[in-house]
Amino acid sequence: MSSARPLLPLLVALGLLLPGCDRSTPEPAPPTRANPTVNVVVFMIDTLRADRVGAYGYDKPTSPTLDLIAREGVVFENAQTAATWTCPSIPSLMTSTFLCEHGITSELKQLSPKIRTLAERFQEVGYHTMSMYINTFAGPTTGMTRGFDQALENPTGFHAIDGSVVSRWAADRPDKPFFLYVHNIEPHNPFQAPDELIRLFGDVNDVAKARQRLGMLISNYRPRLRPDWKANHGLLRPLGSTDQETQLNQIVRALDAMLPAHQVMYDAVVRHADIRLASVIEALKAAGTWDNTLLIVLSDHGEEMSERGDYLHSQSVYGELTNVPLIVRFPDKAHAGTRVREVVSTVDVLPTIFDYLGREDLNAGARGRSLMPLVRGEPTPIDAAPFLVTTVRVNEKKWRSGWAVRGNVNVVAMTRDGKWKGIWNVENSTFELYNLEADPGERYNQCQQHSELADSMVTYLKAWYAQCTAGASTAGVASLSDEALKGLEALGYVGGDEDVVDLEGDDTLAAPQLNFATEPCPVEE
Repeated sequence: MSSARPLLPLLVALGLLLPGCDRSTPEPAPPTRANPTVNVVVFMIDTLRADRVGAYGYDKPTSPTLDLIAREGVVFENAQTAATWTCPSIPSLMTSTFLCEHGITSELKQLSPKIRTLAERFQEVGYHTMSMYINTFAGPTTGMTRGFDQALENPTGFHAIDGSVVSRWAADRPDKPFFLYVHNIEPHNPFQAPDELIRLFGDVNDVAKARQRLGMLISNYRPRLRPDWKANHGLLRPLGSTDQETQLNQIVRALDAMLPAHQVMYDAVVRHADIRLASVIEALKAAGTWDNTLLIVLSDHGEEMSERGDYLHSQSVYGELTNVPLIVRFPDKAHAGTRVREVVSTVDVLPTIFDYLGREDLNAGARGRSLMPLVRGEPTPIDAAPFLVTTVRVNEKKWRSGWAVRGNVNVVAMTRDGKWKGIWNVENSTFELYNLEADPGERYNQCQQHSELADSMVTYLKAWYAQCTAGASTAGVASLSDEALKGLEALGYVGGDEDVVDLEGDDTLAAPQLNFATEPCPVEE
């Protein structure tokens, strides 16, 4: 790309046009307490892609409850996660900061006490706060239980939270407004789909065998992405020191052969998550709190299903990982049927909640913006910043040679400007630009054809990222308990089988290649 043009006098000396990472704290607005007694429920469905939800256009019955909530509430059609795996994504949601600020980039990091969480803010105004979670990254490992009066990990023992758990809690909760966080993970492990739900979405030959095989392939694949990194130790060797590409390609080839069954099982576990959501809503109704509850349903990230010749998540910031559902149902079905097309990020959830509650004073330090003006259909002032940063990824654990050649190695930052999406690969100093209207799959890099726009985005992202990291809080060092390690192993984050399972194929077959249509453009320094 050509050298970057001047961008609004370098964003007014980089000080005023970077709201995402500006550390200055404005004078808090006087509390209006417009809705001082509204309950708030955040229901997280881990690893749920937006494109597998009916309200986002999917044509299979994966989400009848979520679709009903969408009709009764507000759908954000272009919601982006702030980070593409759970460990940094939940801190971003709970603090309205990006990972370049909160610093939670692996399970060995813990949130700084200098950054207030969503639950701590609720406690300040007298809310009862309760967390029920399956993924340990939503727990003490990352510091995410701070501010909760109660926090229960896997309270049923079956890796799912349903209405029965909520009912027991609701029966004994204090007589005050509450903030309830529920974090379920059904789509994280599609091989755990129940038989009866699998049959809703297609034929899978020998379901038990297919489920077992998919689980074994994934359990072999995950650890081979991170042979140079170990839980409780961190980096043992520079990433890429241990070559696992042959084994990874073998497993990808086997996963590709299973992809039709994988897709069916993924749909089935999404439906399972939807059933659990329905049971939680029924519990809130039975407790008499539903009519006065603000419900937010979202995901922490999506999932790769060989769109680029890879699986699982955290290797990139392409749409299969960044596009997440975000649906908000207000008390009395206010704003029912509203669909917001503007691009938003999960860092916007916290300030939206407190804006709605009339407690904008609780948004101090938030890097996101309230989405209430968009919900109300009000004219929004033109943002000072020319672009919107939605997602940042920092990789400390995973490595594949194809990604390294591509440039998606460690730090990646993403920005949006309407239909345009820009990706800056920081260490490799390359850039990608996609027209999402013409190319929703992000296959054709347009950085050469639209070099002026690309240059402006790069200039902005460089300044934004520098200021974000300059204002970062130092993350604490986490010490993983045996129980936390078991939880991470159950989710596949640590451990894993030592040997590749029988791949039932000819190892001489050509290895699959990471599938990119065009190469990124070099960024001139």
